[in-house]
Amino acid sequence: MSSEKSRGLVYKIIKYSDKSAICFAFTENVGKIRFFLSDAFGKNRTVLKFMPAEFSYINKINTDLHKLLSVEYFTDYIFFHDEPELYMRLNFLFEIIDLVVQGDSFAKLIWSYVMRINRNNYIKAISYIVYDIFLKFDLLFDCGCSICGDESSETICNSCLKKLDLDHIQYVKEFIRAAKNRSDYRNFSIDNDSYILNFFEKVVNIYFGKKIRSFDGIKNFLV
Repeated sequence: MSSEKSRGLVYKIIKYSDKSAICFAFTENVGKIRFFLSDAFGKNRTVLKFMPAEFSYINKINTDLHKLLSVEYFTDYIFFHDEPELYMRLNFLFEIIDLVVQGDSFAKLIWSYVMRINRNNYIKAISYIVYDIFLKFDLLFDCGCSICGDESSETICNSCLKKLDLDHIQYVKEFIRAAKNRSDYRNFSIDNDSYILNFFEKVVNIYFGKKIRSFDGIKNFLV
């Protein structure tokens, strides 16, 4: 066993007993990791979701459940925890990360994206992060049809459109065109990101047969 440190954040907490919990975290160094916290609900040991921090933990070699020793929060990011609309979208983002991201692949890149999220850019930032994660893990294509790679289509071919059954198709296509070029994306205006998040949810369903549970909360909030 060895002691390790890494920047990261907890994105899911599951109660294990009256006092203990298992914390699902994403870290800069190793990507997804699970911590066991023996005193998660005591007065001085409450763990906050979606609060960037530096973790100190014991890395147990023969298990995927490691012992969390201490958490030092980055207080400049308290808005991650306190801003409801951002908090909902972070739930969406990390539901996808939990499902899609494997091992430490692109961990530093994804963490750098997360640390650049602020109060003004979070809607565009989170949509772009999910799009780029899908590209990195081969859920989307960068050229041709984004779903199947058909080179005769610039964004989504007619066959994949039928499979996705999307609302506001034109808006999603405009997002894809802009996301393919960062300079274009800077000028792209997102009035309602529920259309884009719905597109991501449909892609997840195609590959994993699962629903992103946090999407309904965002959609209902925006109606």
